[in-house]
Amino acid sequence: MIAGWRSLLLLVIILAAGWLAAANAGAALWEQLAAMVALVMVVRRVAPAPPGPIGAWGATALALAGVGLVLGWAWPAALAAALTAGQTQRESLAKWKLALWAILSVPWLAADAGAVGWFFRLSGAWATEGIFHGMGFAVTRQGTWLRVEDQPLAVDAACAGIDTLQSTLVAGLWIAESLRTPRHWWLGVAVLPLLAWFANTLRIFMLGALALTSGYESATGWFHAWGGLAVIITVFLLAAGWVGWLRRREVAA
Repeated sequence: MIAGWRSLLLLVIILAAGWLAAANAGAALWEQLAAMVALVMVVRRVAPAPPGPIGAWGATALALAGVGLVLGWAWPAALAAALTAGQTQRESLAKWKLALWAILSVPWLAADAGAVGWFFRLSGAWATEGIFHGMGFAVTRQGTWLRVEDQPLAVDAACAGIDTLQSTLVAGLWIAESLRTPRHWWLGVAVLPLLAWFANTLRIFMLGALALTSGYESATGWFHAWGGLAVIITVFLLAAGWVGWLRRREVAA
């Protein structure tokens, strides 16, 4: 477990502050339960540092989480959780692993990262325009609004994928735990945001294709509602393939 009950208590307080700030911002918190479970399991797998005084870094972490809670921001708590988790480890890679798990245990992307959501929507609409154009369809686009033939397609906030982005990254990090060398682990993790973007863009394209073939009502029905789960599954499969390839490289080296 994390070195010392004081560090554990501090981490719990920080995570609670981050979740409360995210809840006030209207974030979907249930999707971060996987991150919490994964964080605990990863902590149990790495060698903890001996217990020591919390000191200045603990006060800094508490201050960060407190300021975020007062201002209604979740990202300061994510940074504070990363600082707290990282301080409990000696080895450099273990510090980074726990820091990333801690950051993803706070739903700050859904609560605070509106710019990331806008980028996912805009770039997804641009990529979907290119795909349909390459298939020979008449396509026009204005920002995140598309018209394919006579069918309108709005890449709205629900298509940003931000509510599921952290969950997909958690799934990828969990798979990357099978990588043993730091270089391959960093390669595996660095590609995860790109895989999440690809899966979300694929969802946007499939919604457009469904609207063309079956009508607008079909595209806004069950498939749209369950699209977040489809993104998570797709990223999980992509990450498994990518990490599996890296694992084979490790074995061959």
